[in-house]
Amino acid sequence: AASVMQAAADNRLHLLILRDGQPLRRTPVSLAPGPLRLLATREGSRLTLIVNDERTVVFDDPFPLAHDATGAFGVYWPEQVAIVELHGELLRTPADPSPLEQGDALFAQGEFAGALSAYQQLQTPEARYKAARAKDLLGEQAEYVAMLEELFRDQRPDNAQERQWPLMAGVRLLLERLRAYDYETVDKLLIDLNAGYSFEEI
Repeated sequence: AASVMQAAADNRLHLLILRDGQPLRRTPVSLAPGPLRLLATREGSRLTLIVNDERTVVFDDPFPLAHDATGAFGVYWPEQVAIVELHGELLRTPADPSPLEQGDALFAQGEFAGALSAYQQLQTPEARYKAARAKDLLGEQAEYVAMLEELFRDQRPDNAQERQWPLMAGVRLLLERLRAYDYETVDKLLIDLNAGYSFEEI
């Protein structure tokens, strides 16, 4: 415990959200002496980690991990640190899933054609972005890029949750233009990204 507190004092402690061992989000954290309370949640595409009801790390993960029928929940914990209480909850899959939920489930299983059909039933920014990603994984590159361009050029939604999808489309479009050595378009995209989004959002 003393080494943990020293690490916190030296700004060497970080909150991490990992996927397949790769960090999705990393945030420095300072800890006061006393019990440690951790809360991790997933609501839709949003992953949240909260420490002591104060420090929060948030990451929007567009697609769920593929999962088996049983699922799993566990804690990797140092032997010398006691766990006072451990609690877990699971939301059941809806009996009548929405087209977006159907698409996410199919996408996670690698059924990209089926996922595309489900996403195309909707015209929300999230569904349009995910439909474009399905096109990409189906090898339909021209349509993929065209769908990214259309989503990115549309008016920016006011809702923070919805704003992320045109932003993600713009970033993917930027990567595609970099791969094509289209630096003139890259410069224009960077200007548009800076004009439409704050540094924190990007």
